[in-house]
Amino acid sequence: MKKIALFLAILFAANAHAEVTYESSLLELKEGFIGETLGVEVEEILFENDQTVIELGFSDLSGEPDNLRLLDSNGDPVAVKKGYELIKDHDNTPKGVILYLDKRHKRAFRIVYELNETH
Repeated sequence: MKKIALFLAILFAANAHAEVTYESSLLELKEGFIGETLGVEVEEILFENDQTVIELGFSDLSGEPDNLRLLDSNGDPVAVKKGYELIKDHDNTPKGVILYLDKRHKRAFRIVYELNETH
C-alpha cells in the first residue's frame, strides 16, 4: 500500500508542473496573417541586411514560451539567427515574440514551444 501511495504522490508532483507543447498551424509570411491553430498573428515582417525579423502576436499566452523552435512545412528546423525576444504588455504579461531568422526568409513555418503550466 505504501508503494502505491508513493507512486501516486510522485505522479501528482510530476503533473503539477507538466510542460505542455504547443504547435501552431503553418504561418504564411504576410503581415496580418492569423494561423488557424493557436491564433498566432504575423504582425510585422522586416528584411534587415542578412536577416528577417518577424513579430508574432499570440491571442492567448498563459505563460512564457520555452524551447521555442520553428519548423518548415516539411517539419525541418528553420535556421534562426539569434533566437527570439519575448514581447510583454504593460502588465508584464507575455503577448508575442520577435524572431530573428538567418536570411531573407520567405517560406511559411510553424512555431513550436513549451509552457510550464501549474495545475
